[in-house]
Amino acid sequence: MTPHPHDTSYDTTESFVEGAAEAPAATEGAFVWYLGYGSNMNPKVLTGRRKVAPVESVPVRVPGYKLTFDCPGFPFVEPSFASINVRPDAADPVPELHGVAFKITRAEYAMIVQTEGLHYGDVHVLCHPTGAAAQAHAPFYAIALIIKPPYRRAGLAPSVRYKGLLVDGAHHHALPDAYQTWLQSLPAWAPTTFRHKVARVVQFAWAGPIFLALVGLRGVNRAIRGKDAPPPRFINWMFDGFSKLVWVSYQYCARYVFGNGGEVEHAAMGTAKL
Repeated sequence: MTPHPHDTSYDTTESFVEGAAEAPAATEGAFVWYLGYGSNMNPKVLTGRRKVAPVESVPVRVPGYKLTFDCPGFPFVEPSFASINVRPDAADPVPELHGVAFKITRAEYAMIVQTEGLHYGDVHVLCHPTGAAAQAHAPFYAIALIIKPPYRRAGLAPSVRYKGLLVDGAHHHALPDAYQTWLQSLPAWAPTTFRHKVARVVQFAWAGPIFLALVGLRGVNRAIRGKDAPPPRFINWMFDGFSKLVWVSYQYCARYVFGNGGEVEHAAMGTAKL
């Protein structure tokens, strides 16, 4: 698999990153370089939960990209998850993206794609090793997952739990101190009122069983068709419909009854004001 050309649907920046043409591709035989920038930087998630055992882990910076939290999750529980977007302006208050490039098998990468969610696409991004790794590696491509434009939702904060996974993962892989400090400074959502806590119970009560049923359906598909097999289109439609239902119910009902379920106004989040 070779690097994609400039893809306007995901606003990739490969075409104007210096040295991109000469960099090695993201795949090496049976292996793939996968860029982790969110919770997958944390070994408790990537290795502990997902059972992915990287052959090599390289801390990197990714010129032209930045971290965002515009992948919607569940209001009052996990409001948003990490994604990336372009950073064409050097004056952007959100710093240049840093993460960890993991050398993993194609099967492991396929499993990550299956479990990360159906609203992500992939892009090939040019990674520049940092720290001691810069002496051992020249820039190379890695595959990063990015939320597809139709599913982005601006103005959301990660939960305290999710943000903690990123902070701990960045520390574990010794990402630059300035980037770690920025991650620590990001706002995070936590239930602070009795209404918030009631909202969490209500959310789990009605949305939890539906979500678990959909996950179970996806698991049955993987068991029958193989772990690498993509889910049938109708499963994608069901997940998409469920996500829309969750946020419509929040937008027009729950936010007025229970209050803020994860919205934030913060310049450094890299998202627009709602």
